[in-house]
Amino acid sequence: MDTLVPIVRRFEPDVMVIEGVAYNPKNTSRAAQLHELTGIVKWEVFKHHTGDIVIVAPTSLKKAATGSGKADKTEMMRVAHERFGIRFFDDNICDAVWLCATYLDRRTQ
Repeated sequence: MDTLVPIVRRFEPDVMVIEGVAYNPKNTSRAAQLHELTGIVKWEVFKHHTGDIVIVAPTSLKKAATGSGKADKTEMMRVAHERFGIRFFDDNICDAVWLCATYLDRRTQ
């Protein structure tokens, strides 16, 4: 939060696109902790952000990127390289690019 809130305040984005939390039925304790942490982050964003906030489910992001809601990180990065001509070495940055692309694609439809 020490980094996120100052960024939101400084740039005042019109829209923030956030990946939702994946549900993992195999590890419900860990999933509950992740949901709680994500809720805290969203609360901080909501308090300081006046623009739109769009939450994209992980399976929707994968489907928009690769055509399959079950794609893994390697597949997401491979398809991103084909579409954008960028080689990603960090799957989190790749996800962020796909979030932007997915939002823009949906907005133009």
